[in-house]
Amino acid sequence: GGFFQNLPGRELCRPCSSSSFSSPGSATCACKGSNRVFQESDGWCICRTGFEFFDENFDLVSDADGDVDCQPKVYDRCASG
Repeated sequence: GGFFQNLPGRELCRPCSSSSFSSPGSATCACKGSNRVFQESDGWCICRTGFEFFDENFDLVSDADGDVDCQPKVYDRCASG
């Protein structure tokens, strides 16, 4: 495992990133962290839509590769009236 090939007719497989894994013969990789989605274009596992991740400096890094779980986004409540 650890490789994927999503293009028909190609013999060489591409490696999964350190934030993902695969089974032998896979067409894609699966992300280690929950609520992340694998991008075949660059091999990154980014947060799924509606989820986010903050690093140890409290910087929002939802679009960065990672293997830590992403959390649901929390929105402020709208004022009544």
